[in-house]
Amino acid sequence: MLVDPDTQDDDIKAFEARLQKSIDNLRPYAARWRLFLMLVSILTVLCAYLWLTDPDTVNTSLYTSLRAHPVFFFSSLTLIVLFTIGVHKRVVAPSILVQRLRICLADFGFSITENGTLINKGN
Repeated sequence: MLVDPDTQDDDIKAFEARLQKSIDNLRPYAARWRLFLMLVSILTVLCAYLWLTDPDTVNTSLYTSLRAHPVFFFSSLTLIVLFTIGVHKRVVAPSILVQRLRICLADFGFSITENGTLINKGN
């Protein structure tokens, strides 16, 4: 069965448009998680500095020291929870999608750019 080349080109263009739309839809999602992760990381680092430079930290128990610095404790806890639930994967979601698509499309003689444009590797 022969396939009409014009129909085939239309299908490829529609597929490419859908890929670009999917990747573009992931970018704001990833950017929000990246911003949130960056803010929590900066807060944790700043609070860790304040916690470690506090002269009372040396003379008190860990529990008492952490109670005296609740922002550090909660920002650290938040950072641990974020990494546990996989936020680091959500930050790079568009790149993961493109990488997996490259593997799948290689069987059909295609590749894909970071923005979703199809590349025909051709024979």
